[in-house]
Amino acid sequence: MIKKRIPNESRWFSCNVQKIKQKEFEIIEILSKEFSVKSLCEVINI
Repeated sequence: MIKKRIPNESRWFSCNVQKIKQKEFEIIEILSKEFSVKSLCEVINI
């Protein structure tokens, strides 16, 4: 189990790696409308 802090939240959330990866890909999908996918992946190290 990994604990990850969500920006603008004061508490830590327990979540598994799969959920974290899923959120990262959701973020890339949203931001890819304005930025290149390659650049986004480099920024978040995917």
